[in-house]
Amino acid sequence: MEYSVDQHPNHLTTWFKAKMTVDDL
Repeated sequence: MEYSVDQHPNHLTTWFKAKMTVDDL
C-alpha cells in the first residue's frame, strides 16, 4: 500500500516511532 502523509499523518508517525523503538532495542 502507498500512504500519503497528508492523508495518514498519524499512521505514518506511529509506524515511524514503532520502527525507531525496534531499532533502539
